[in-house]
Order: sequence, then C-alpha cells, then structure tokens
Amino acid sequence: MKFIHSFMKDGKGLDWSLVRSFLAVAETGSLSAAARALGSSQPTLGRLAAALEALASP
Repeated sequence: MKFIHSFMKDGKGLDWSLVRSFLAVAETGSLSAAARALGSSQPTLGRLAAALEALASP
C-alpha cells in the first residue's frame, strides 16, 4: 500500500506525470526516446525518474 501512496501528489491524487514518464521510458527503452515521444526534455524525465525512485524507496 505504501508503494501506491508513493505515487500520490500531496495525498490528493495520483501524480500522473510520474506514471506517464515511467511508462514512456519502459516502452521506448531510454530517457531520450521517451522525452521525444512525450515532447519533453531528457533532463525533465531524469528529474521525474529521480522523484519516482525517491518515492518508491523504503
């Protein structure tokens, strides 16, 4: 249950930007390709990945 709550933004709802970026990286195989697919930048996706990793850590 803690893992699910780690995706919550301020306890109000799911932070879809984290989920969207995670799925894009998984589907494309790299931060750069995911950034192109999402119309974002690689550093932005890197920050989102770091935030997701921090939330998911015990």
